Amino acid sequence: MDTSGTSAQSAATVNGSQATGQTLTAATGSIAESASGARPADKLVLANTTSLVHAVDFTATSDDFTIYEMVLEMENGASAAATVANVIVKNGGVQVASLPLSGASASFTGLNILVPRDTTKTLTFDLQFGNVGVGAASSAMDAMLNMESYKARDSVGNITTDTTEMQSNNVYVRKAYPSVSAMALPTSSLVGGEQTMSKFTLTANGSTIALASLSWDIAKDTATKIASTSTSAKLFVDGSDVSSLGTWVHTTADGTWTAGKISFLFTSDYDVPAGTSKVFELKDSITGTITDKIIVTELKLGNDTFMAPNTSALAGVGSKLTWSDKTSSSHSRTTADWMNDNLLKDSLSQVLN
Repeated sequence: MDTSGTSAQSAATVNGSQATGQTLTAATGSIAESASGARPADKLVLANTTSLVHAVDFTATSDDFTIYEMVLEMENGASAAATVANVIVKNGGVQVASLPLSGASASFTGLNILVPRDTTKTLTFDLQFGNVGVGAASSAMDAMLNMESYKARDSVGNITTDTTEMQSNNVYVRKAYPSVSAMALPTSSLVGGEQTMSKFTLTANGSTIALASLSWDIAKDTATKIASTSTSAKLFVDGSDVSSLGTWVHTTADGTWTAGKISFLFTSDYDVPAGTSKVFELKDSITGTITDKIIVTELKLGNDTFMAPNTSALAGVGSKLTWSDKTSSSHSRTTADWMNDNLLKDSLSQVLN
C-alpha cells in the first residue's frame, strides 16, 4: 500500500513507502452434537410418570448458533410410542417445548435455543408416559428416544441442517417394578445354629408386584456347613415364616460346597401391594467348624440381560428375582408378563464372620 500527502503548514508533499497490512481471515462457524455425560444409562421407568431419558451436548465453534427446529422420534416405532404421552425439551433444566407424538415422532418448530460461540450447551429430554396394561400400551416396551435431526442458524442467518442421529439408552416402561434395599443382619457374627443370612426390604413401585422366585449365591469354606434342607432353610416375610408357600432348591444336601446357591420357588404368586415394602429374611442352620470362618450371601440383581416378558418358568432361568407387574388380562404363571432381574436395584452382599 502506497501513501502520499501535503503538509498543512509548509505545503510540502510527503510520500510514504509501501507497507503490507495484516491479513484477516474470517472463520466459518460450526455447530456439532455429541452424546452427553448426562444421558441416563439403561433404566426402568413407571407408567404414568415423567422421566429424564436423554441428553445431547451441542458445541458452537467460532460463532453463535440458535437451534430453531428439531425432530425427535421413538426408535422402536409405534409399539414404544404407545407408551408415551408427551416429549419434553429442556434447556438448563427449564422446559422450553413439549409435544405429543405424531405417529412415532415429534417435530419441534419455533425453538429459540442459543448456543454461544465456543461453548457447549446440554439439552435434556423427558418423556411423559401414559398407562400400561390391559386396554393400554404393553409392558416392557423400550421407549428409546432418538434425536433424528435439528436446524440451527448462525449470527448472520446461515443455516446448518444436521441429520446425525443421537440415541438414548434403553428405557423400559413398566406398570410396576420391585426395588430392594439391604437391612442390617440381626448379628454379623458367625455362630452355630439357625442364623439370618440375608435381610432386605422389597418395595413394589407403581403397582402390585407378584413374585415367583428368589435365589441367593453363597460362598464359604468346606468346613462350615449350611444344612439347606427343606426343613432347615426358612423364608420369613415381615417376621412370619412363609416357607410353606413354596419349595427350596439347594446346591447339595451335605452342605460341604464352597460356592453354591439357595433358591425359593413360590407355589403361587406372592404379592407385594402397590407402594408397600416387605422385609424378607433368609435363615438356615449353620454347623461344622465356624471359628475364623466366613459366609457371604448375595442377592445379585441387575445382572441378567433383557428378556421380553415371558412365562414365569422361562423368565426365571438364571434370574435371582423373578417377578411380574401383572399386566396380562388373565394373569397366571403361564402368561407372558413375567420378568427377570434385568436392571433391578440393588444387589446385596451380606457377611457372617
